[in-house]
Amino acid sequence: MSKVKIQGNASGTGVVTLTAPNTNTDRTITLPDGDISLGVGIDDNATSTAITIDASENVEINTGNLIIGTSGKGIDFSANGNAAGMTSEVLDDYEEGTWTPTHTDGTTLGIVGVARYTKIGNAVTINIDVQFTKASAGISGLPFTSTTNTNQTFNVGYSATSNNHNYAHMNASGATISAWYNVVNGGVAFVNGDRVMVGGTYFTDS
Repeated sequence: MSKVKIQGNASGTGVVTLTAPNTNTDRTITLPDGDISLGVGIDDNATSTAITIDASENVEINTGNLIIGTSGKGIDFSANGNAAGMTSEVLDDYEEGTWTPTHTDGTTLGIVGVARYTKIGNAVTINIDVQFTKASAGISGLPFTSTTNTNQTFNVGYSATSNNHNYAHMNASGATISAWYNVVNGGVAFVNGDRVMVGGTYFTDS
């Protein structure tokens, strides 16, 4: 069974150290006069102060990351005011990276540059520059499926296509961006050689 050692500081500064002896290193919690540091030895491999709670009650992560260990949990902002339609005040997800746009049949598109995405909570922002190598009803392979609640639109920043597409949309519960060139005539498929740059934010259900 582990033993706990409580040790005062002989210099009279009021520092108290709680130490659980370990065969490799000591796990230590230091309680000073001012800032509180959960530090050297917070785990077996620690070599410096890991967490500091300062005199203003701010918490500083000095090494490593703040890891949310349970899916769906995060940073709770419920102390703040909220709009009437608020459904959640927990920031429970962040992710960034690249994705592979495809034709609607699943084959890879010609990518000019890199297709990137950032997900913050349930909002996913994408940016792509692609060229079609065959006819396709749209751009598939998005990193997340859109919300079941509503259709969503995207900006087309550049269009070198046979039909001059000037905006695009995604259906609810979809993962495909479909091309439209005007409101009256509706959607028109891309053809071989079409190139578009598309950017925007869409929402997911999680």
